[in-house]
Amino acid sequence: MGNSVVIKDKDTQNSIYTIRGVQVMLDEALAEMYGVETKRLNEQVRRNSERFLLTNAQVFQRLDSLELKQIHTD
Repeated sequence: MGNSVVIKDKDTQNSIYTIRGVQVMLDEALAEMYGVETKRLNEQVRRNSERFLLTNAQVFQRLDSLELKQIHTD
């Protein structure tokens, strides 16, 4: 994880959370960035996983209810 990216857009910065020691964005934020419904983004990830260049640090995971609650109260 030696690579770092500087994100200058405040809305994008505010959409990034650290969960389980990993920086993540929620699917709803990604869908909004791409102008699609969250449901459609998740469908495409499921159907076309080989097209998403994911490293071990970049995976799609489900959050538990406590993690979701924590994000939505921040």
